[in-house]
Amino acid sequence: MRTPSSSRSIAPPPTTLGALPSLAPGHRPSLAVIALRMLVSIGLVVALVSRPAGAIVASHEPVVSGQRSALLTQRPHVTDAVVDGTQPLAGLVNVNGVLYGTTLYGGSSGDGSVFAITTCGAERVLYSFSGGVDGGYPFAGLIDFDGVLYGTTQGGGQYRYGTGGQYGFGTVFAVTAPGVERVIHSFGGNAGDGSSPEAALINVDGILYGTTESGGVYDQGTIFAVSTSGLENVIYTFAGGTDGSLPGAALLDVNGILYGTTFQGGQYGAYGSGTVFSVPISGTGSVLHSFGGPGPTFPDGIRPDSGLTDVKGILYGTTASGGAHNDGMVFAITKSGKETVIHSFSGAPDGMRPDAGLANVNGVLYGTTASGGKYNDGTVFAVTTSGTERVLYSFAGAPDGANPSAALTDVNGILYGTTQTGGKYNTGTVFAISKLGIERVLHSFGSP
Repeated sequence: MRTPSSSRSIAPPPTTLGALPSLAPGHRPSLAVIALRMLVSIGLVVALVSRPAGAIVASHEPVVSGQRSALLTQRPHVTDAVVDGTQPLAGLVNVNGVLYGTTLYGGSSGDGSVFAITTCGAERVLYSFSGGVDGGYPFAGLIDFDGVLYGTTQGGGQYRYGTGGQYGFGTVFAVTAPGVERVIHSFGGNAGDGSSPEAALINVDGILYGTTESGGVYDQGTIFAVSTSGLENVIYTFAGGTDGSLPGAALLDVNGILYGTTFQGGQYGAYGSGTVFSVPISGTGSVLHSFGGPGPTFPDGIRPDSGLTDVKGILYGTTASGGAHNDGMVFAITKSGKETVIHSFSGAPDGMRPDAGLANVNGVLYGTTASGGKYNDGTVFAVTTSGTERVLYSFAGAPDGANPSAALTDVNGILYGTTQTGGKYNTGTVFAISKLGIERVLHSFGSP
């Protein structure tokens, strides 16, 4: 499970989000931000999920910070140099009818890839990360800005740590459609800079905004801004107390206010199970809602691991756990902080562990659950803003997909997404599904 990133003493956290604290000269993000993913048994109810120990295969792979609370299975025991990518954790971006995405592993060096795929299933790798200065292990999806794709990698970059400098703090990168990549920013080089970005970027008036799950003054994560030329600034650093910690999801811009979630922290101390927050671009703000309640049950939901979706001025999101059945839930929250549970998942045949955000298609919200469903391999679901939910599709595992942990993308009425496992090689898929629940696998990752 996710644990505090460091045992060092820190200043008491503020009770609300405030201005960026002054930076200690020479401060570097802690190297102890570690929460290994644990392999989760089917049906096991846990508050947090971390990477399984078996996922660390190559000696050059970083031991990583608290990551998406997806049901991440063991890294496939294949050679690192699978030319195709493996284990896509992020959703897809549509650029003129072509879908672009990332894979956490695979590529020619085993450190992840950027790929393009048509809606007919023709796939090609645009770029393979090396895990070096160019970055490695892209958790997040991509955004398109003026014909260039921008994203983040959780590892790699210019600033290194570990024996021989084999690990990096992560990057912001750009890649063109022909596959030319350049690093925009390497994290960890400045006092109080963030590290381990695991969320997609957003574009606000030509400036890119994002989050890092660790780093910052208190080593509990940051919100940053970066220009496409590489000028980066931390606009808020989380303290790990009531203001939240581990912001691993993408931000949402509503009229110059950034809204997001933290996976941990909040009002309830030991039961601090995440927050919804707002931060103006100026860098000050407030916690709108703390998940978890007094415990030991959590009907309100705990551990939000995805971003928010704006539907007519109301924000909607998911929590990976909690809810009436402790299998996760969909919630709505006003910008003043009034939160309502829209739907509580119940496992099978309903889904469980909704790790991804929601796609708004004509007022109906579509999403995925990482497990649950008829075969316990995850689902695609639809839910109205009033809470009427139906399962569109239950994944069945290889050769079908399994364990989707990313949001869906609507292209001309068809939903496209990824599964992190399943497929022909059991290393993930790209799939398409109609709103009637007719699904087909477009591509199985892992082909040598």
